[in-house]
Parts: sequence; C-alpha cells; structure tokens
Amino acid sequence: MRDCTTQPSGGFTDETRVILKRDIRQEAVRDIHAPAGRVFDDKMVETFGRDDFNLPHPRTLVRQLNRAREKLRPQEPTSLDFEFDADYLGEKFLVGDVRVGDERHMMLATADQICLLQRARTWYLDGTFRVVLRKIVELMDVAPVVEAFTMDFEAGLWQALREVFPRSKLHGCGFHWASSAESRQSACRQPMSDGKVCISMELLALPFLPPGDIPRAFQKLKDRSDGSSEQLRELFHYVTDQWLENSIWSPDEWSVYRKKRWHRRMNARAGRGQLQFYVLLGLLLKEAKLVPLQAQLVGEGIGRNRREVYSDMDMRIDELWEKYDAHDILCENFLREIGEING
Repeated sequence: MRDCTTQPSGGFTDETRVILKRDIRQEAVRDIHAPAGRVFDDKMVETFGRDDFNLPHPRTLVRQLNRAREKLRPQEPTSLDFEFDADYLGEKFLVGDVRVGDERHMMLATADQICLLQRARTWYLDGTFRVVLRKIVELMDVAPVVEAFTMDFEAGLWQALREVFPRSKLHGCGFHWASSAESRQSACRQPMSDGKVCISMELLALPFLPPGDIPRAFQKLKDRSDGSSEQLRELFHYVTDQWLENSIWSPDEWSVYRKKRWHRRMNARAGRGQLQFYVLLGLLLKEAKLVPLQAQLVGEGIGRNRREVYSDMDMRIDELWEKYDAHDILCENFLREIGEING
C-alpha cells in the first residue's frame, strides 16, 4: 500500500534549475513547433518526483522556451504572396510553385516520391488542376503510363485528366460520394413503417455494388420508396441527376466495388485542424519519407498498419462481397448490411 505520509526530501536547487532550463531549450529547438506546454510537462516528469518541493512556475519556463524559439521559427504566411523558406526543412521538398489566376499551387515531393509516382500505374488525386498535372509530368524523366486515377468528384479535375491522360480510366472516391449524398439526406434518417432500416442508408451503399447492378438496385429502392417523405423523393432525384445521368461520370466510374479505402490518415497524424503552414509542411515531409518504406512493405505482402476499427470494417465488407458474388445474399440485404457498417 502506498505511503502518503512521506515528507518532502528535495527542493528545486540552482543546479536543477540550470539543468532543467538547458534540457527544455534543447528539446524546444529539436522540435520548434511542439506545444510548449507539452515540452514543459515532459521535462517536469523526468526531472522531479512526488517528494520534491519549491517547483518552478510553469508560466515562467514556457515563456523562456517560446522566446528561445522565436528566431528559429519561420514567419507564418498571412497571404498567398509570401516567400517560401526553403532552408527551414533542411532538404529540398518544394518541387514546383504554380500560379493560376489568384490561386497558388505549391508542389511538395521528395525524389523518392517522384520516382514511385513515375512507376505507379494508379494515381490517387484530390483537387489537382490541368496546369498542375502537366507540371507533375514535367518533373519526371520519362512520361508516366497511368492506367487509372482515383479522386474526388471535382468536375474540373475529371475534365483535366481526360485532356492530359486521355487513355486512363477514372474512378471516383467512395468517401466523397457518400459525403456528397449524405449532405442531401440528413433529414431522411427515418425508419420505414415496416421496421426495416432506412432506405436512404441503403441508397448510400449503392457504390459498393458492381457497376452493372447499380441501376437495377436503384430502381428497386425507388419503387420501395413510393409514398415516402418529400425529402426522400428529393434524394432520389439528386442521385438520378448527379450520379446516374451525369455526363461527367457514370456508375462504372464511381462504383467502389472491390476497392480499398484510405482517407483519414493525415487528419490522424495532425491531431488537430487549422495547422500553421510550416507545421503542416513538417508533417507532410515526415509522411513523404514513409512512402518508400510503405511501398516496400506492400511489395513484401505486408501492407501498412491501420486502425483496428477500419480493418474490421474492410473485413466485414469483403465478406459481404464474397456472399454477393456467390449469390448467397439478396441485393437489398447486402445494401442494408453495408449501410449498417458505414452508418
């Protein structure tokens, strides 16, 4: 049993003060964007025990720590018209700086990333414009042969890809498909009168079907929705106009049948939103340096580490695909179970 009556036996001496200040400053310089409070807390735990007394004031040391960092931190940009601090990272990471009208596109990549991208047969994109695509190709020694692209549903991006890579197949991202549709169905999460799961959630599971099965499944869902709310009817109109009869993309291009999902990794790495520019830059460089290692792991059949909850979701979806292909599950039951997994 712990003895809670022990009297303090040590204090904060001048010698300890010098050592603590030195260690905190060294740690602060090592990672100039780490939260000052966290650096202070870690060093306090390392330096003092529960019997020590006359401890230093946190505010004083945190203030000293931040002053030591001021000259080391690059100035955060307040507009797009700023000079990039190329020396901050200690290595080349900015490979292109493209301006299109009032927009600025800073292209960040390591040499290893460019080599891997040149060899890759499938690219994953998000909001890349025509002029940036051309600049990416210019960075490579040999023109890439890209068989397929996976990206969000920005019409400009799809049109740019068809112009720059006319022979490549285009695939939409299931995460963005669901996000777009969910914004139209928030008022439709109402149970059916017969106790079945909400039709709107089954509708959101359509991309998990083989593309050829989507129109028929959609029509069956629509027939079941007769007499439903006005909000649900509007959702069916939206899916028809935006996804089934759209001239830019077809079910062949937004079906995620037998495809894996990766989307939230950088959010988890950052730990918070609204990051300062140079903090984000450091995170991106760390992630970029992992790419060759992850590629090696994939090549050895190991793959990358994923959170258990997402691995479990993918395993359950794979099992449902196996059942669907073997005709061991009805289409409406498949959609319902997919909707429950993603809901």
